[in-house]
Amino acid sequence: MKKFSVLIIAAAMLATSLIGLTAAADASSPYPGTVKTKCHVAYKHARSHKKVVRARGWVTSSSNMVVRGKLKFHVTGKGHHSRTYPFNGNAKARSVGKLKKGKHRIRVTFVPKKGSIFKGCTRINHVIRIR
Repeated sequence: MKKFSVLIIAAAMLATSLIGLTAAADASSPYPGTVKTKCHVAYKHARSHKKVVRARGWVTSSSNMVVRGKLKFHVTGKGHHSRTYPFNGNAKARSVGKLKKGKHRIRVTFVPKKGSIFKGCTRINHVIRIR
């Protein structure tokens, strides 16, 4: 009789949603990662290895909302390195540092804020030749 009464009480609590069987959903965004984004990158040519290379990265989306998150600039080639900057919808020129002589590529990766509706994206730029 005790087992039956416990079963009845548990069924009543489930019916009135006092007890849940599933995990709680993310409260900040019910549909995370649904809006596609596109990364863009442009850079100013540096003729000499003594000068700093500046790259400009920005993100566009199909919605009219401001895209926010982080932009990561990753330079591949001799002496590869990466730098991360906050992105608030404005395309600003950022320094990627002095590069050694040779061929390099700049890869821009967008990481959206946690709970954002935007998807991340990556863009690899053309070869940069430093003399």
